[in-house]
Amino acid sequence: MTAAGATQADTDVQDSFSLFVEIASLTLLRQQRIPVKSSTKSPDWAAITFFLDIFFDECTLIPRDVLEQCLPYTLLRNIVTELNRRPVEPGWQA
Repeated sequence: MTAAGATQADTDVQDSFSLFVEIASLTLLRQQRIPVKSSTKSPDWAAITFFLDIFFDECTLIPRDVLEQCLPYTLLRNIVTELNRRPVEPGWQA
């Protein structure tokens, strides 16, 4: 692959990741606002949102500000704080 081809491929990957983050964060924010029926178990939206944070820690192709444009830093910080306060479930290792 030529240098120009590699640059174009990197740009395509970055665009795809950015689109993924926009769609995922918008979906998470909307789903958190929908009341859950008592007969169904609510998904762990905080943990799912935290996954996006971890994704950005591991991903070197796109800058963190892409995530913070969709999910503000204060919201991410509050979610991490909430998750850290939870007791560890039996069977999980820290």
